[in-house]
Amino acid sequence: MTVPWTQIYRLVPRGGAGLACDQDGIALGAANLVRTRLGERGRRHCEVQPPQAIRRVLTAAYGPQPDEVVQRLHRGLRRAAARLEAGDLAHAGIETVMLGLPEPAAMAKLAGIADLEKGERGDYPSEPRLRHSPPGRSQKGWIMVRNFEPYIPTGMGALMDFVGTMMSGAPVFKDTTGDLPNKNIETKFYQLYEGLKLARPELGEELYAQLRTMGEQVYAHFLADQGGETEETTKGCKIIHQMDDLLIAHARRGR
Repeated sequence: MTVPWTQIYRLVPRGGAGLACDQDGIALGAANLVRTRLGERGRRHCEVQPPQAIRRVLTAAYGPQPDEVVQRLHRGLRRAAARLEAGDLAHAGIETVMLGLPEPAAMAKLAGIADLEKGERGDYPSEPRLRHSPPGRSQKGWIMVRNFEPYIPTGMGALMDFVGTMMSGAPVFKDTTGDLPNKNIETKFYQLYEGLKLARPELGEELYAQLRTMGEQVYAHFLADQGGETEETTKGCKIIHQMDDLLIAHARRGR
């Protein structure tokens, strides 16, 4: 009798040769995929790395990967992050194992990616500044100071993924590592609005206007709860879920 060979997936201690999932987040070797932080009221918030940063890690660990693999992993990390935010480490670990990533052969390359967000310095230069202008002061509503080139989700798939990650880090979207001191609520919603503009032809005017209005509502809720002490953040997150549902329904109709 020959026992068929089966790939075994497991978690390892942080920094080991494989996936780690703990209170600090999720990592592949030395590369962070999900980072957690504690809010002022002790609530845990997770920041999932964007698809282009995940692609960089996968390429370093396993070689170039197709878009569908990157997107599948990104969705899985979002599910695991939701478990971590709920304080359910056991199920977060299960979701992480289900990502199905084998032990990486190129640990040395992963060690070179000490922090994925540092890899995004092209999106956030060392001294970027971006502020929102008061209503009526500017038609665009956004004032760009110096050479700021944030990541903008391009295409429906990237926009859907970006909207799905907007609850991570809410309501302040501050970087707790000190690597990106100018990352904040203003930069986050600039990314959203610009991504919606790019998808406008595919969305259509009606859905674009609806999503833009909903985004502005989320911004208002989050801005009103920068201390994380009211229910405004919860209200904003509910609208994000609704935006996600609208985008998914639109994508399904287009198939």
